[in-house]
Amino acid sequence: MDKNRYHDSNQTVDFVCELEGEVYNIEMNNNTSISSLERNISYVQELYKSKMQRGGTYNYQKTIQINLNNFSFVGNHETIETYQLRNEKGEVLTDKIKIIYIYLPRKFRTTRRLH
Repeated sequence: MDKNRYHDSNQTVDFVCELEGEVYNIEMNNNTSISSLERNISYVQELYKSKMQRGGTYNYQKTIQINLNNFSFVGNHETIETYQLRNEKGEVLTDKIKIIYIYLPRKFRTTRRLH
């Protein structure tokens, strides 16, 4: 996170880089709590708006967050899931925010339900 911006000064992420104008954030998750995943959502939102300046023009960067999860949820046998902002019809609101969950290959341990 940009340490020159006051509200970011206490936040940490596992890995962030910018490639060809897109921001990539990689998070390693060992904790199966929903609050940990919600915290990761706040990271992607902060990165998405990180180039904005008060009183300036809106400049949102495409932000892709990859969550490497060392767990799986009850009933979920997927290896990779991709999330975006969509409406009830499945139409994408923006392609500038994407969250990818990768469930690391271990014997599938079932923990909590995602929803």
